[in-house]
Amino acid sequence: MKSIMVEGRKSYNAAGIDTIFAKYGVIGAFLLISILFSFYSDKFFMVSNLVNILNQSSLLIIASLGMAVVLLVGGIDLSIGANISCTALISYLMIAQGRGTLISILAALLAGILFGLFNAYIINKWRVLPLVATLATSFIIESIQFIVTNGGACISATRTPRSYDFIANGKVGVIPFILILTLIIICIYYLLINRSIYGRYFYAVGANPETAFLTGINIRYMRGLAYVISSVTASLTGVIFASRIGFLQPRLGDGFSLDTIAVGFLSATMFIKRPNVAGVIIGSIIIITINNMLTLANASEYLQEIMKGIILIIAVAVSSTNQRYKN
Repeated sequence: MKSIMVEGRKSYNAAGIDTIFAKYGVIGAFLLISILFSFYSDKFFMVSNLVNILNQSSLLIIASLGMAVVLLVGGIDLSIGANISCTALISYLMIAQGRGTLISILAALLAGILFGLFNAYIINKWRVLPLVATLATSFIIESIQFIVTNGGACISATRTPRSYDFIANGKVGVIPFILILTLIIICIYYLLINRSIYGRYFYAVGANPETAFLTGINIRYMRGLAYVISSVTASLTGVIFASRIGFLQPRLGDGFSLDTIAVGFLSATMFIKRPNVAGVIIGSIIIITINNMLTLANASEYLQEIMKGIILIIAVAVSSTNQRYKN
């Protein structure tokens, strides 16, 4: 009897260690790498550099929250980068034409809604795989950018409203407004995913569509809603992106597609083994911090892309392993 109890206790302890590693292994590895890198560069833990990392992370957090919702319903959105580029272009074009801040934001959000509805329609109505559908949408959106700019010309405004500049560059006291805006969006997504019936429906559709259908959930509506939410969030990111850089040309935001996918799968390796708000925040900070490390190390931009690819492979592999372990 004692041997059985000892063996049971050992297996329980082993399972507990595996669970802790599965939930917090990525975070632990990231903290270890950060500490080791601080010995290489004394600038890494400087307050100015940490604030810069948070500022840079804000855009990726916002865009990745939309991707997380799509991943929850079992989909993927490859059009996020093109969406951000195009809506940023539309927003800044409105500013360049003197339309004002409110009009420029509304125009970008309207474009985002249309892109999301288009994704939802071809996925639900035509039964096109999300991977193919959103990739096709990204090609269409990229073409729209070149049409709008007459072949890719750079758009700049002689003067931008203070309210528009304030979105990405303003401060409330000593706190950058972009961090406050990001915190508000994080809270909205937390309530949507964790405290609303829509969040439970998203989880149900992604976990088992057949069971969700039998319980009365409208599968097509929830999937379509996820893509619209993702697209609108991407368009909001586009507005902030345009406000930050102060000029626009096609495809400037294309890099967000790979980054948001990596963050989405990274979030699924932390805490609850599926995309979640806390995981998105940490995953975004990890991606931006690694870019920051490589910049401080004077590494080439191509090496940064290689590292993103490696992170994506690891995140998908760990997420798949966690899912098999869960099943």
